[in-house]
Amino acid sequence: MTVNMVDHDGGRRYGVVTFKPDGTAAATEGNADYGVVSMTMPSPRILMTGGAYKGLAANTRGWSLCDDDQHMIETVVWHSRDGTPHTRVDY
Repeated sequence: MTVNMVDHDGGRRYGVVTFKPDGTAAATEGNADYGVVSMTMPSPRILMTGGAYKGLAANTRGWSLCDDDQHMIETVVWHSRDGTPHTRVDY
């Protein structure tokens, strides 16, 4: 998987990983949000991933393929230092 992200402020992040969608951990390359990920596909239209960066849990993400088969929705869940959960949805 190759990921190219452009943030709202114009910042760019890039990541590459070769993985099996069976929950096995895999190392990543690039400057995206992870150093290692675990991925699974509970259905053909959904990809779930949990990741770590520099040995610490980073976030959990889910991608779902839209009904038009052309777009994806990404949901990101992470916790602030005090344990408060946060959710962001990207289209």
